[in-house]
Amino acid sequence: MYIAGLNTDRVHQYSLPSPWMVSGAVYDNRSALINQDTAPQEIVFRPDGLKMYMVGTTNDRVYQYTLTGARQVNTSSYDGVSLLVSSQDGTPNGLSFSPDGTRLYIVGASNDRVYQYILTGARNVATALYNNVFT
Repeated sequence: MYIAGLNTDRVHQYSLPSPWMVSGAVYDNRSALINQDTAPQEIVFRPDGLKMYMVGTTNDRVYQYTLTGARQVNTSSYDGVSLLVSSQDGTPNGLSFSPDGTRLYIVGASNDRVYQYILTGARNVATALYNNVFT
């Protein structure tokens, strides 16, 4: 389990006794400082666990990180790649990718909408373009 710590600007990693059972979660003593944004909202991983994506509300951006260990947040480093989403929503607080990684979805709290972006490079936010699709 991974938690974006709003007050600590860190992503924290926990082990669960069994899938989806948060009762009995144990802190793995692994975290990553996320100093690109002081209000991280959500993180997601690429299926192989070697990329991590974080959306933050301070700068209204999605940030991309590389991990040297699959889903090991303490091995993460910022790729220098981000996507500004404030033109769609000033309070982005959720993100998701399509299964093939060619679509990025941002949940925005300011307008209560989900916005779709096209990615020409699968799960590469540097290639994202907003295509005026929202719900």
